[in-house]
Amino acid sequence: AQDHDLMLRISEIPDLRVAHIPHVLYHWRIWSESFSQTPASSLKSEASGLKAVAEVVDRRGWPASVGLATGTPYNYRPRFEQTLPLPVVKVIIPTRDRVDLLKTCVRSLERRTDGVDIHLVVVDNGSVEKATATFLSKLSEDDAVSVIRIDDEFNYSHLCNEGARVGPDTDYLLFLNNDVEIKGRRWLQQMTGWLAFDSGVCAVGAKLLRRKGKIQHAGVVLGLGGVAGHYADGEPNQPKLNSHHDQVREVTAVTAAMMLVRTHDFELVGGFNEDLPLVYQDVDLCMRLSEETGGSVLYDPTYPAVHLGSASRKSHEPIQTYGVFRFQMLWGDRIQAGDAYFNPHLSLQIPDLSMDGIPADESLFLTRFQPRISGPKQ
Repeated sequence: AQDHDLMLRISEIPDLRVAHIPHVLYHWRIWSESFSQTPASSLKSEASGLKAVAEVVDRRGWPASVGLATGTPYNYRPRFEQTLPLPVVKVIIPTRDRVDLLKTCVRSLERRTDGVDIHLVVVDNGSVEKATATFLSKLSEDDAVSVIRIDDEFNYSHLCNEGARVGPDTDYLLFLNNDVEIKGRRWLQQMTGWLAFDSGVCAVGAKLLRRKGKIQHAGVVLGLGGVAGHYADGEPNQPKLNSHHDQVREVTAVTAAMMLVRTHDFELVGGFNEDLPLVYQDVDLCMRLSEETGGSVLYDPTYPAVHLGSASRKSHEPIQTYGVFRFQMLWGDRIQAGDAYFNPHLSLQIPDLSMDGIPADESLFLTRFQPRISGPKQ
C-alpha cells in the first residue's frame, strides 16, 4: 500500500488541485504465480492500507477510529467519536401537512441522534389539517423546538433561509426533508465530525435510500439528465468493488434532503438562492459554497437514511421548468465543462452508470479526454 500512503500524504499539500485524466494509461499484467494473486497478499495489502489511513487520522488529530465498511475489500472508513462539549446543530425541516411523514421524521431524529445536541426548527408552509396543527402545537412546547409558519407560495429556498434565522445561534445547520427517516444513531455525529475537524470540507451529505432499499441519493452529478442528477439513482444498494456509492468521496453537490453546512459559510454565501424555489437550489448552494470557501463537498455513506422523495409536495411544473432554465443560465459553463468527479465516458442520459455511446462528431468524442480538474482555483 505504499502508493496509497504516498497519495494520502500528497493530498495534504495545501491548495492541491487534482486532474482526472480519462485515458487508459496503464495495463497490469496478470500472472498466476505473482504474489499479488494470493489471498494472503490481499489481506496484507488491506491491512497496510488501513494503517495508512489510520496514520492520516493521527497526523490530522481527528478524534476518529478507522475501520472497514462492510461488503467490499479496501473500503476504509474513518468514524468520528463523540467529543465534549457536544456540538449543537440546528435542524431545519420545511413541511406542509402529511403529519404521518413528519412524525416519523421527528421521532427518528429524536430517538436516533447520538453525540450531538440539536435544536429543531419546523417551518410550516400553509398546513390546513387539524392533526398537523395539533402535532406542531405539541412540538412547540419543547424548549429544543421552534415552530414557525409561513403561508407564502411554496419556495423551498425561502423556507430554509427563514428557518435558519430562527432559534439559538449554532455552529452548524442541517437541512432535512420531512420524508426522511433516520436509521443510524451516530449519523449526525459522523457528519458534524467532518466539518468540525476538516477545514477543507464545506458541506456534507449522506446516502439516502428508497423504502425498498434502492439508492435515491449518492451524490449529485453535474450534467446528468441535462442539468444535474443523483449518482446511481435507482440502482441496488449492493456493495461492489470500486462502487462510488459506497465510498466516502468528494462530489460536486449533495441533496438538501439531508445536508449539513457551517452556519458561518451559509451566511457568507447568502443562503439558498430564492430565485430557485423548487429545484437545484441545493446544487447551486454547494457550488457557491465550494467557490467562496475553497472547500470540498463530501458524500459520506456510513449511516444511510431512508428518503421517500417529494412525498408531501404536489407538482409545481411551471416553477420547476423555470428552475431548470434559471440554473442552466447560472451554471451553463460548468455544466458544459463536465463534472470533475464523474467519468466522462459514462452516460449522462440515465443514472445507471452505463457507458455512453461514441458520438458521430469526432470533436465531441475527443472532449471526453480532456482532464477534469478539482480543487481550489489558482
